[in-house]
Amino acid sequence: FPKPPMAETWRKAGVGEMLHEVETWSGPNGGWLEAPHYATVALDHIVAIGYAMKNLGLGDKLLHHERLKKAVEWLAKISTPPDPRFKGLRHSPPIGNTWLYETSCLYGYMAQVWRERDPAYANAMRWMWEQQGNPTWPGIGGAYPTTDGFREALLPTFPAVGPPKWGSEEFPGSGVLLRAHFP
Repeated sequence: FPKPPMAETWRKAGVGEMLHEVETWSGPNGGWLEAPHYATVALDHIVAIGYAMKNLGLGDKLLHHERLKKAVEWLAKISTPPDPRFKGLRHSPPIGNTWLYETSCLYGYMAQVWRERDPAYANAMRWMWEQQGNPTWPGIGGAYPTTDGFREALLPTFPAVGPPKWGSEEFPGSGVLLRAHFP
């Protein structure tokens, strides 16, 4: 089939919206303007479009965007301590519209994306993915169709070497996380 005449316009609009969301929906140190559940919905689309751009030879400015990196890290950092009610696993805090005991594979995605460029970050994301039970879905309560069918190909095969060293932290626009110790 011939290339649709509007293909370039559609691509630019889609990529432009994803860049806009990453740059304006996240804070400079992470955070997201929605509850953790809806952050996973948006971030799943953004990661998938980032991969599509890279695979089409359009660069990796979305997939390796610092704000995308920080937004997923924020989700990891606000995850609960190991929860004895949930097999000792960590999960997203049930705030806003977030499901109880919601986990995500987004940490696995980002571990794989950043493995070469930032091994410490990749390890932290891999560790959190393990802490949440290595889920193969971005969240609960929806189809998450953007990465459906190829999620497993986006997940890391390397193990974490240990927990990250996270402390108390401010997330401008989203709040403050106070830690007495970690992990």
